[in-house]
Formats: sequence, C-alpha cells, structure tokens
Amino acid sequence: ISGGVDENHFRGSLDDLKKLTAGPQEPHACVTHHFHGAFCDDEGSADEKDHDELKTTLGVNFHCANKAGSPAFCGSAKVDRGDAIYVLGKAADMPVSGHPNAFHDDNNEPHESYFDAARAYGIYYGSDGKVHPNGGVDRNMLAVILYRMYELQDVNHDYFYDDDGDADEHIHNAVAAAGLITGYSKAGRTRREFQGKTDATRNMLAVVAVRAHERGLVPTWKIPGACKSGHFDGADCDDDEECDDGECVSDN
Repeated sequence: ISGGVDENHFRGSLDDLKKLTAGPQEPHACVTHHFHGAFCDDEGSADEKDHDELKTTLGVNFHCANKAGSPAFCGSAKVDRGDAIYVLGKAADMPVSGHPNAFHDDNNEPHESYFDAARAYGIYYGSDGKVHPNGGVDRNMLAVILYRMYELQDVNHDYFYDDDGDADEHIHNAVAAAGLITGYSKAGRTRREFQGKTDATRNMLAVVAVRAHERGLVPTWKIPGACKSGHFDGADCDDDEECDDGECVSDN
C-alpha cells in the first residue's frame, strides 16, 4: 500500500479527546438550570422576551424539548404548517370547536382541530383536500396566513425590492404596514428585502404572534359581520344591535 494510510487523527490530552467526541455542548444555562424566563437556550437573546410572552401572556407553550433537563425553545429550528396554524391560532384565541373535518390527511394529528378551524375561517385552504401538516412554511406562506387571519388592508407603499412583480407582493406590503414582518435592511437600498422563500423559524413564529397581540390586531373571527360587509347603521360598524341590560341600540 503506497502513500500515508495510517495516520493519527488526534493528538492531545484525555480532556481534549472527550471534548472532541462529546458532540455539541448544551447551553450553559440549560446545564446549570439557572436561567431567566421560560426557556434555557435563549438567555440574553434579542427575542427572549417574545418567547416568554408567547407562553406567559398568550398561553402558547411552544417549547421544543428539554436540553440537559431544562425546557428549551430552539428558536432557529424550522416550523411546519401544524406549528404555524397552531401557534398563530392559539395565540389569537381561535375557536376550534364545531368545525367540519376539512382535510383527509391530518386525521388524528395533534393540530387537526386548528386546521379545520383555519379552513372554516378562510385562513388556510390546503390543496386537493390535503393540508400537508408536516409541510414546510416559508416567509411568504406565513405572510399569506397573517394577511387572511387579520384581514389586512392593502397599502400603496412598496416596502421591499426583492418581490417586485410577485403575485403576493401586495400581501408582503400589507404585513409590513401592520408591523408584523419587517424584512431585512440592505446597505445602499431604501427598500428592504422580504426573502419570501426563506424558511420560517420557531423564533419568527413567536415574534409575529406577539407583534399581532401587542398591536391589537383583530382576527377574522372577532370582526363584526357589519364591519366586513360594510352595511351598518350609524357612524360605527361594530355597535349595531349592541345590547345593555336587554335594551338594544343601533348606535352609540
């Protein structure tokens, strides 16, 4: 046998060898179990507040797993469609009871009731009777769900340069105007970059859910029918047939 075929891969102490073979190290806060907030792996991160608020304020426990025995959020991990519909729906108190079975590929899935509700409210339609619960979610799909969920209004301002001519460009602008997805700034450009084909992450899902709550956006199931139709008495659309102690009035 010619050539160097029997060479050492490692030279060092026993401790160095253990570090080489131990694999990825768990975050220090997870190992020590000393951390602020709800999760051990986002200590000091820019979006730690959103992760915590998603759980404590909005009641969505979206922790990924335990790391070294402590609850972790795994913010950089990709999300699937079940994650997106569940987190956004749960955070906005989406009613999930009483809806017909909308899809035939999510039976007994943990988020089946949320998919049925999302179809009933026109938030997610699936394709060919399938919801593809484990399918991927990119930033474009997330924008479409938010646009439908909060019945966002189209705007004249063009926020992004990388979606010019895209069929969903108006949706990207609407979610930006609502303060939900702001995109990425690029040096030398006035408009930002949307990156619609980039995978959505657990971190992004938490951020948009909390932003919608903080901005007081009203989901479609809470919008009065008169406001949607544009047919109402008086000056305001949300007070038709308001009743107080059994007495109904048409306007305040």
